[in-house]
Amino acid sequence: MCIRDRNHLDVGFEELMALLNSECAKQRQIARETLSKKRWSSLMLQLAMLSHGAGLSTANTEKRFARRKVKPLAKKALDKRWSEAKKLGLRIDELSIHERHRLRKKLKVLRYTLQIFAPLYPRKDCRIYAKRLASLQDIFGYLNDATLADQLTKIDTRQAREAKELNKAIGFVVGYNECNIQKAWRDAVFRWEQLLSAKRPWH
Repeated sequence: MCIRDRNHLDVGFEELMALLNSECAKQRQIARETLSKKRWSSLMLQLAMLSHGAGLSTANTEKRFARRKVKPLAKKALDKRWSEAKKLGLRIDELSIHERHRLRKKLKVLRYTLQIFAPLYPRKDCRIYAKRLASLQDIFGYLNDATLADQLTKIDTRQAREAKELNKAIGFVVGYNECNIQKAWRDAVFRWEQLLSAKRPWH
């Protein structure tokens, strides 16, 4: 790529960042307005009060929890989270974009659940397993972002100050992601197969 082309891309990226920052500002404002509505304020108040015991039946709570054994409950919770992720993962070669995103969320919930119950199991095993989960999450996160990058082609660039350069920058981003998606997907499949055969700390 010659210096002239690089300069054009720099201008295009500046236009693209300005456009994206403007869109982010709009979405943040929508989020603020939504969260300021009465139903959200009420929810936040109830959540804040939970930390002080509001909404809990305290009469027999301590006795009930004292009778329960934590480890069987932990295993049941972790098995459930693993089963949900595995159900999607076994179809990894045919997952839709939406299902890939769901699998990523299932893996995240499994990792958080494991972190909660980690003191019950060997520390090293939990650390290694959590690391496997995190690496898969990262790959699926990239694949989701790369897919969203295709939405840039739908941007109306006609009103941009440097429309030609902006279109070049969008083309560069989309092309770059297309080149990397296949590699990232092969890595995701490989790491999923590793996870399937890995020892689960709670077993």
